[in-house]
Amino acid sequence: MGTSDDVIEPTAIRALRRFEELALAKGFDQVSMRDVAKQLGISLASLQYHYATKSALVSAVMSSTIDQHQRRLDETLEAAEGSDRIVEALEYVVRANADEADGGGMMAMIWARAAHDADAAAAVETFMAAYLERMTDVIASATPGRTRAQVLGAAALAI
Repeated sequence: MGTSDDVIEPTAIRALRRFEELALAKGFDQVSMRDVAKQLGISLASLQYHYATKSALVSAVMSSTIDQHQRRLDETLEAAEGSDRIVEALEYVVRANADEADGGGMMAMIWARAAHDADAAAAVETFMAAYLERMTDVIASATPGRTRAQVLGAAALAI
């Protein structure tokens, strides 16, 4: 009988991971749907069953990357208490940004793409709005008595 380690990831997830690997190595624009299908050992039609176009695949990768960052931030915040939540949140952001800068990570690529791609710009805007909301809540709970404007300003400066 197999173990949970024997479970094969669904093709859609494998395609996201493979596109991300290829994009990190070559850049978003240099990776084709055919490249991804070939790397996965599937037909282009099989890949298109999951992602009809490259744009759909790119959008899925951007959403997945942003969701991962938001989950990690949420996990960081859930593990901390009181004013430590501010420190933990800021440390997470510094670490995540340093990792991105060192490795030329996917978030850095999404940010760069946002300058000329409406989907990437919308993804970044959604991410930043959610991040601002989280930081506002953290600062508000750690600094009672502040006005909403003060807390929002502090959160914006922290970001």
